Amino acid sequence: MVGCAARREVVEFIKTKRISERRGCTLVGLNRKSKRYRHRRKPENKLIGRIRQLAMAHPRFGYRRIWALLNREGIKVNVKKVYRIWKAEKLCLPKRRPRKPRAKPTVGILPKAEKANQVWTYDACVRSKFIREISEDADFDR
Repeated sequence: MVGCAARREVVEFIKTKRISERRGCTLVGLNRKSKRYRHRRKPENKLIGRIRQLAMAHPRFGYRRIWALLNREGIKVNVKKVYRIWKAEKLCLPKRRPRKPRAKPTVGILPKAEKANQVWTYDACVRSKFIREISEDADFDR
């Protein structure tokens, strides 16, 4: 489905081909009031500038946190308006870095005990909340 903006452009193109605006709107299926509509949105240069300043001062903050800072300063503005400005100004957070891969356990050749008290093995076991058991063995005795 095509939006009003695209239909307006088509009607403008049709008008260049010496067809009336009324006929072009009928062909495209656009109301003439919609064709002539101009939004009345006021320029928000002060707000855009302040949002940019806060975004540069706090690069890890998103649009919701910037909105909260604006509210604390006394600038009452809707969060949806801040989001719209955020997207229009392309103020995006930096991409998250991927996590470092975990170290793989080293599997190597375990030392062999050749005499007593040379290699010891520890084994920990938790039996309940209160009983913890740690046993140690000399590998030579096994």
